[in-house]
Amino acid sequence: MKASVKRRDGGVSPVIATILMVAITVVLAASLYLMIPDVQDRNTMIQPIQFQSEKVGDHNWTLIISSNDLNPLEMKYAIEDVNGTYPVSGAEFPITPGVEDTRGITWHDGNNDMKVNTGDSITINNSTIGSGYIFRITAGANGYVKLP
Repeated sequence: MKASVKRRDGGVSPVIATILMVAITVVLAASLYLMIPDVQDRNTMIQPIQFQSEKVGDHNWTLIISSNDLNPLEMKYAIEDVNGTYPVSGAEFPITPGVEDTRGITWHDGNNDMKVNTGDSITINNSTIGSGYIFRITAGANGYVKLP
């Protein structure tokens, strides 16, 4: 006696195929949604900041800021000397306007909004810093100025 084998040529039913396609689309869309905020956060961390510098004394400078709203809590700064070394690196940005930090850096909040932005200034008052040094913002934004 010969065994008979029934053969199904239909494959997956159209209803199940549709459900699988919708499920795959939802999973892909959710994955993209979760990845996009991370990219946006990284882009906001690298905002440009520009300075105009003015020497006001032997070891005193005023830097006028031009930027979008930056959070001083997220910012760090560094100072590079004329030899390319960093006597100050990864220092916390002053978060209280008008208060000088231990390195002689003071942030002046020109419009009292507690954000670093256009119209604000930074005063550098440090006897170990000289002309030709570079003041850099290294976190929370990206920018630098060579001190005249």
